[in-house]
Amino acid sequence: MIARSLGYVAAALLAASGLRFLAAVCGLGGDWALRSSLLGIGSLAGWSLLFGAGWLVFSRYAWWRRLLVAVAGLAAALFLVVVFPPFWLLSVVDHFSSARFQFDTDQKVVALTIDDAIDPNTTARILDVLNSHSAKATFFVMTDTIADDEASRAVIERIAAEHELGNHQTRDRPGWRMSQGEFAADVQQAEERLAEFASVPWLRPGGGLFTSSMARTAEDEQLQLVLGSVYPWDSHQSSTDFSARFVRARVRPGSIIVLHDGGARGTRTVEVLNSILPALAAEGYRVTTLAEVAEVSD
Repeated sequence: MIARSLGYVAAALLAASGLRFLAAVCGLGGDWALRSSLLGIGSLAGWSLLFGAGWLVFSRYAWWRRLLVAVAGLAAALFLVVVFPPFWLLSVVDHFSSARFQFDTDQKVVALTIDDAIDPNTTARILDVLNSHSAKATFFVMTDTIADDEASRAVIERIAAEHELGNHQTRDRPGWRMSQGEFAADVQQAEERLAEFASVPWLRPGGGLFTSSMARTAEDEQLQLVLGSVYPWDSHQSSTDFSARFVRARVRPGSIIVLHDGGARGTRTVEVLNSILPALAAEGYRVTTLAEVAEVSD
């Protein structure tokens, strides 16, 4: 009886989170379906995992049936938790790791970060949009993109003068796939290149994940490891409408927004910024660099 009840609750919570996910993807219900709360997609999926674990413990079904249900339910729930992480979970990770996912502040200020810079064409357009809306950002630069031509140098110098630079390694490859020595050497090489333009206190590894060895490298190099709390998966999906709704719905004081530069992704970011910056300003948010949000955080 206990196992059956736990199973029904887990299935109901997973179904509810799945329906909200479909509503979010299809744009039904506006920004509501994307919002993070105790009834948010990630939270519902997380509770489903908890009740599902209880069902596994108390269930007397054959092992192969439990395994089949567990694999299917676990895959679906983990997918939703990863794509729509509840803020309470990010706070726990923030507390127990050296990485920074969001800032703790009551002020309506958020950090905008742009990954995979620079692209002389799209980065310049992003800078123009930011300037027109009186917003600032931290650009995480892959230093192999900094060519010796005048256009590239003009863009990187403009970022250093008006915004903020971050270390995103030398090129686009997952840091967690590299050995500790390879990762450390790559970060140091990028750091030396960026030092030609400005002091860089932030490190975001390629691939958006980090390991304990990567955290040690960041500490050795006196860099703050930074990820993010509002990531609309714009590097994996091309809908600017979804990205804009995702950001608007999930932003809160101290959020770290992650968008991408380079080619088509940079073009989409221009469109997303033109949508979200006026909306966030209307709600009283100031969009700025990581350093400025860190200054006002608790």
